[in-house]
Amino acid sequence: MQPDVSVEDRTGGTEAGSPDVRVFAGEEQALIDRLQRDRRWAAYMLADLEPPFRRYSRFIVETVDGRDGVVLVFRHPRFSAVVLEGADRALVRAIEASGPLPPGTVLLAKQAGLRVLRSAYRIVAPMRMWRMAVDQATFRPVETTRPRRLSSSDLPALEALYRDYAGSAFTPDQLDHGIFFGVRDASGVLMSAAGTHVCAPRFAIAAVGNVFTAPRARGFGLAAQVTSAVTAALFDVGYHDIVLNVHRDNAPALAVYRRLGYQPHCLFWEGRIGVPRTASPSYVDTGDG
Repeated sequence: MQPDVSVEDRTGGTEAGSPDVRVFAGEEQALIDRLQRDRRWAAYMLADLEPPFRRYSRFIVETVDGRDGVVLVFRHPRFSAVVLEGADRALVRAIEASGPLPPGTVLLAKQAGLRVLRSAYRIVAPMRMWRMAVDQATFRPVETTRPRRLSSSDLPALEALYRDYAGSAFTPDQLDHGIFFGVRDASGVLMSAAGTHVCAPRFAIAAVGNVFTAPRARGFGLAAQVTSAVTAALFDVGYHDIVLNVHRDNAPALAVYRRLGYQPHCLFWEGRIGVPRTASPSYVDTGDG
């Protein structure tokens, strides 16, 4: 079943359809076809066309000289994010159409998108990241019986664990609509967990995240176990591609994910939007891709 998507014109008029997801200058299928060109990079965009996250998502699609740019503005009650894909000049126009981005908005962008955003905003703490991916052919599961599937009743334990995780992007709706596994100690305290950031069953792609082990439980391979359990469960229910994000210089995490069969797909930048630099973005071709 296709989700409803409204199409807005330049004057802000809206055709019949759900207001949850707005696509400028295009139809939903055209947007999907565009994102499927590099589905492993566009995993979060594809998933945000699906419930429950589509209600927080706004897509802007622009085309300049036959090349297109896509901007996803995601405004969840707990955080905001912007994800960019496409050609520089088209992204300039799409960012202009998206309106002001609030400071603190998380950004995910390849080099072209970062250049455009940097022309309009100060970027806080940009980090070079790997998008890694695995499929059933490359997956190498870790044999273990310790991880257990988590449910909504485990929410307090998850939130307690993630209080020590400075980079946590966990929200309760991820647990409700995704797949999480955890390992508890002998006293029943949750010591390690992994789960999904987003799942897109219609497109058979998901993003694993929320991988965290309490400091006192590290060194026993728990991160590999819980990540393996989540990955295996996703394949068992029909997902074809699974992705995750990891800092380029995080050697221990990279070793865990490579052990499971995840391979680098592309480099990108993650950071936060700061104060505006100018009234509108611009484009300077630096030739660095």
